Amino acid sequence: MIKGIGIDLVDIKRIKLDLARKILSVDEIHQFDKLSDIRKKEYLAGRFAVKEAYFKASGKNTDFQKLSVINDENGKPNLNIEKSMVSISHETDYVVAVVILLD
Repeated sequence: MIKGIGIDLVDIKRIKLDLARKILSVDEIHQFDKLSDIRKKEYLAGRFAVKEAYFKASGKNTDFQKLSVINDENGKPNLNIEKSMVSISHETDYVVAVVILLD
């Protein structure tokens, strides 16, 4: 059963790399540090969008760093908190994320 659905859209051009330490969890920072600058902006925008979508789906406003979005071996993003489904999509200047919370 679905408990909540959230969606968020982020303009990648508006993302500043210095936000990484405020938005990303420790595990996400390990991945972030391995990326080129262009990929870092996409990665950061995607994680920000997922976390905002989670806040909308759950109605909770928690610390960004407590949420972690880590891709599995097939590249599928997974949220570390609550049972959920996550999708992130990139298109040139934008990232969109959807979070569905499940019972």
